[in-house]
Order: sequence, then C-alpha cells, then structure tokens
Amino acid sequence: MIELLLDLTSLQQGIIAVIAVLLFLVLTNRLTTWEYIVPKEVQWIDRPQERFGYLRAKARSFFVMKENIMQAYLECNKKGRAAALAIAFGRPQIILPPKYIRWIIDQPESVLSMDPIHNEFHAFVQDGLVGDHTVQEVLRKELTQNLGRMTADINDEIVDALNAIWGNSPEWKMIPLKDSTRTIVARITNRLFVGKEICRNEDYIRDAVALGMAVMPETVFQDLVPRPLKGPLSLVVKWINHYYMAGFNRHLQPIVRERVQAVRQMEETVEKKGEESEENPEQKPSSLPNDFLTWIVQRAVRRGESPADIEQRVIARVGMANLASIETTTNTMSKCLADITTLGEAQGYRALVTAEAQKVLCDCQNLPVKKDIEKLVHIENALKESLRLAVVFPGLIRQVTSPTGATLEDGLHLPCGARISVAAYAIHRDDNVWPDATTYNPARYESPQAPTDQTTAKVPSSHLPMSRASESFLSFGLGKRACPGRFFVTDELKLLFAHMFTKYEIQIIPPPTSTAGQFTELTLRGPQEHLLIRRRSEANSVNA
Repeated sequence: MIELLLDLTSLQQGIIAVIAVLLFLVLTNRLTTWEYIVPKEVQWIDRPQERFGYLRAKARSFFVMKENIMQAYLECNKKGRAAALAIAFGRPQIILPPKYIRWIIDQPESVLSMDPIHNEFHAFVQDGLVGDHTVQEVLRKELTQNLGRMTADINDEIVDALNAIWGNSPEWKMIPLKDSTRTIVARITNRLFVGKEICRNEDYIRDAVALGMAVMPETVFQDLVPRPLKGPLSLVVKWINHYYMAGFNRHLQPIVRERVQAVRQMEETVEKKGEESEENPEQKPSSLPNDFLTWIVQRAVRRGESPADIEQRVIARVGMANLASIETTTNTMSKCLADITTLGEAQGYRALVTAEAQKVLCDCQNLPVKKDIEKLVHIENALKESLRLAVVFPGLIRQVTSPTGATLEDGLHLPCGARISVAAYAIHRDDNVWPDATTYNPARYESPQAPTDQTTAKVPSSHLPMSRASESFLSFGLGKRACPGRFFVTDELKLLFAHMFTKYEIQIIPPPTSTAGQFTELTLRGPQEHLLIRRRSEANSVNA
C-alpha cells in the first residue's frame, strides 16, 4: 500500500510538473511575442493555426522572408488591405498598402516614430544613448553640409586603403569579398569620423569592425527570448560588448579628451570676445579638425553635458556611428560589385563603368572634386540598380507611439506599440512600377520611360539621384527620417568604384550553395563570395 501511495505521489508530481512546464511555455509564448497587438481583422501571412504558431512563423521567416513579403503585397496590399508578418528580428510587422506611404512619412513623432526601434539598438552599446539623436543629427546636418570639402580626404583614403588591402600585385590573387570590403569601408568612414592617423590604425579598425559583427546579431537574437528575460540578457550582452568598446576607449580616449578641451577653450573664447573673435582666424571654430568627432563634441559641450561622462558618451556615439555606417555600406558595396562583375559583364555595362571611371579620374589627374563625382553617371546607375534589388526587408518601419493609437482612412485601428511598414521588397519588384522589375538593368535609369510618384512632382524616379528617395525607390527610406548618411554613402561608393575598376581587374567566385538564407545575412556569418583581383598595368590604369 505504501509503495502504491508513493507511486501515486510520484505520478501526481509528474503530472503537476508537466502542467507547470506547459503553463510556463504558454506564458512564455505570450510574454515573448507581440502577436496579440495585431488587429484581428488583419490577415496573417504564413501563420497557420498551430501550437506556438507565432514563434514557429518567426523561425521560418529566417528563410522565407522575401516570399512572405511578396505574398503580403500581392494578396493584400495591392487590394488595399494590410497584412501581418512574423519577423525574425523584432515585433510583427503590419504591412500597409503603398497608398499609405505619404501618410506614414507625414505623421509627427507623437503618432509614429522610429525612436523606440533605435533605442533597443542603442541600449546594446550604452544606456546613456537611449533617446539620443546626436549621431543622426550630425550625419544629417554637419556631414552633409561639409561633404564637398571632404572629397579630397575621401579620395586619399580610398587610394591608400586599396593599396594596403587589395595590393599592387599584377598577379591574380583571391581575397574574401565582404571581409576585404568591410575593412576598406571602415577606413574610409573613420577618416571622416576621427581623422587620418587613427583610421589607419589596424587595431582600431579591427575593433570597429568587431563591434558591428557582435552587436548586429545580438539585436536579432535578443528578440527571440521572453520579455522577462530581456533585462538579464541585456546585462550579459552589454558586458560582452564592453570588451569591444574597451578597444574604442583605448584608442579614442586620449583623442576625445584633447578634442573636448580644445572645443571648450574655443567656445569660451568665442563667448568672451563675441564678435571680436571673428578678427582672429586662429580663434575660429574652423581651426578645429573638420570631422565627425569635432561636431559631436561641439554639440555635447554646447548642451552642457556632464564633464564626468562626456568622454564616454562621445566615444559611444562614435561607436554608434560606426555601427550605422560600416555594415550597411559593406553590404551595398559587395552586392553592387558582384552585380557589375557578373550581370553587368554580360550586358556590357561593366565596360561602360570602367571607361567612365578611367576618363573621369584621368581628366582630374586622380584628384577629384565634388563635380567630378557627379560625372560618374554609369556607376551611380549600377549602384542604384543593385540597391533596388538588394532590399529584402519591409521599408519605412515605424512604431505607433500615440497612447490612443492611430486609425487609417479605411477604419483600421493601429494600437500603441504596433509596428507598421510597407513592402519595399515587393514594390521594387513590381512590373507595374519598374518594367521588367526582377531583371538587373542599370540602363533603365537612362530611359525616358520611368515610374513617377507624387513625392517627386512626377519626375521619373529613375532620373532622380541615388541619394534622393521616392515612393517607388525606398532603399534609403523616405521623408525626414530617411537615411541621414545617404549623401556621404553615395559619394563614397561612386568614388570607390571608380578607383576599383580603373586600377584592378576583378572576377567574382560564388560561395558554396547554402540554405541558411536570411539567417546568414542577419548574423553576418556564413559563406561569402571571393574576389580574384590583380592590379592593371600602368598602360591601362590611371596612376595612383
């Protein structure tokens, strides 16, 4: 009898344990996801009724995101209805029809905003950056305004970086595409961020690249854990990231400290002497290095940020700027380089790009200014076409910030906390928007027949500069929250490709076939293309 009671007790304990585990899993599922914020009248894509269906849909989205976006666009958006997608990174997306693009970009921050999304990203670097817009403001204003005066620095760093990383050998050699281009991009970017000396420090560039390689995947996987565990996980992740930020601190702290002191002295001089300081050129702010570091230090000093943590906040902002710049530019550059050397070769467009680059660099004696970059039309067309086809995520992502939510003209109510977007991937592949849309064809931007939209006063979208977005070209976003660094990226990549195709013969070796799909793109790991390169002979090249 005693043994029977013990068996019953064990059975009961087992049943209770199973029930407890199931309840925990159900609770975890609910706490983990935001699927319940999607209005019931919105149709889900790839979300069948199954146990833990949302989590399973999120897992599948690593591999079928493009197909899901296209299905949402064709089945719902083109009929004027919204659709819901489970996204591997972040909350579910409510994909709105293209007719709401103008509505999205016109809403005030109190209704729709990108800030809550950015804040989740910023928190992985430093808590003090949550809600901080300094990086975006400086990229949008100071960098854009000074870009023409920085062309010489960009060109100088491109030449030196190519010589150092790709080399000068006339013999064929094989190098990894993304790894090599990532280092080149990091050097060019940091030339404008922190100056010539430190951007050529191999240890510093290694730290800058490593920070992005660590943080970008973290922002993906942090969403896959239950919300109750996000706090503890965030602490662990930040501790890991401190290892990478330590490299930034080691290299940047002396420079930042010196720059802060110089800016403070300059500000005090200007304040004391007022207009009299204009008579002494040495006392003008222009005597400071004209770079990103100076601009963010000036903003920090003028805001009266605490002397106790101003240096760490400035360093963290440099880290954020690197995160925002290096990986996105590397992906664009790698995609375009692969497209031109494969698809562009078959179409004869690669020859046009090479001839154009050689002529422009030769005419300016390899010392281009802003107007010379504007002459690189074929290169810009190739970049724009690759960007159009490179978009794989929803575009114009916003979060509803109004406590009362937002209501669309068709009556659909979007609750506070919901995230909305448009199907940029599908819009860029719609034959009604871009004729023969899935075909790589840079020459389409030279055609008089092109899509038009209200945002550009019916100017053909294909005739707009790459840096200017439209309702049919959303690679850089649109409106006041469009990519703040798009003008710099445009000039940087155009000039970089001009030097590449002038100085090197280039072939692409495809990576091994992989079924990992979006997973490798999100984690920055996995097989990558390789390049076969060799330096052109001086007879066929502009002298470096």
